[in-house]
Amino acid sequence: MLTPNQNRNVVSLAVTQSLSMNVNIINTTLVRVMLAPMASLLMSRHGHRPILIADVLCSTLSTLCLGVAAVISSFPLFCAGGMGLGAAMRIAGYYRDAAADGVIEDQRPKAISYLWAGGLAAAIL
Repeated sequence: MLTPNQNRNVVSLAVTQSLSMNVNIINTTLVRVMLAPMASLLMSRHGHRPILIADVLCSTLSTLCLGVAAVISSFPLFCAGGMGLGAAMRIAGYYRDAAADGVIEDQRPKAISYLWAGGLAAAIL
């Protein structure tokens, strides 16, 4: 049984968590809207493969940057890593399109299913 003070704390934390998640969703949407035209332009000029490879490298380096920033307590480095990771996550949204474009039309649902299964495997790990 929660005391009134504990109950108030839990409710406050739940509301704060909800607001935090909403801000995250809004930020993600804004980044996607801003980066989608640039990503599409790059892929139309250079193809999917080099852009997706650059995305993986950006994601890896950004994650490394975040880890180093946490260890050395560098907020500017943490912000830079977060920005890089945000951009990389936006480009990662194109994996589904690349999977669908790489197969014949009647195999597209299966290719996209494999892609989603990979995401599920990552969530389990």
